Amino acid sequence: MNPFKLMTPAVVPLVGQPFMVKGWFPTVQIVCACDAHEPVLCVGVAPSACPACGRVFQVQDIVFHAKTDQMQISLAVAPAPLETRPS
Repeated sequence: MNPFKLMTPAVVPLVGQPFMVKGWFPTVQIVCACDAHEPVLCVGVAPSACPACGRVFQVQDIVFHAKTDQMQISLAVAPAPLETRPS
């Protein structure tokens, strides 16, 4: 069973914990690879832009690998709109 895949009904029991997760959304902080190296906070699936270069990031998927105890985060990346690019 994938612990981060939504189950039906949308209730995920956490063994040994005094609560159940009924809903969640990913929040990821990344650092843009532009010259400014600005942090970008990606909340849920809403697009987030780098404040320096305007490049847009969006979380597509988050997967937990039980064998390695690591998270894999897939992002969609779009170039900055022309009107927001630094000259």
